[in-house]
Formats: sequence, structure tokens, C-alpha cells
Amino acid sequence: MRAAVGSGAGASRACMADRHAQLAAILDRERARGGTVPQVERAADALLGPLMYRAVFTNNSLEPDWVDDLVESFLA
Repeated sequence: MRAAVGSGAGASRACMADRHAQLAAILDRERARGGTVPQVERAADALLGPLMYRAVFTNNSLEPDWVDDLVESFLA
């Protein structure tokens, strides 16, 4: 992630396109189960930003409980 951010907009766009595709697949599975899901852009803004910030700019790990809390607060 750090390398993609530091290498310029092209690499960053490719990396984000992959993340959006993964997030869209997760949301599609939830929609197929009958859940109400947000738009991919909304979910990306609310979830990917904090995840990437923590991964790139802090020494804090992405503990499952922390990620669960992030997702739960977004879906509330």
C-alpha cells in the first residue's frame, strides 16, 4: 500500500480499483442474502479510508475486533 501511494496516481488508482471490486463483491453477497447495502463509494469512504490510514500511517495493527467495530458503526 505504501508503495502504491508513493508511486503516483496510476498505481494508486489500480490499487483502489481492486479494493472497490473486492468491496463490491462483499456487498453483492450481502444483497443476495437479502441485506440492505450501501453504494460501493459510500462503503469505501467509510471503511477503506480508516483501514488504509491505520495500515499506512500508524503502527497499530488491524485487529479483528477493531475492524468489526468499524463495520458495525458504519452499518448502524
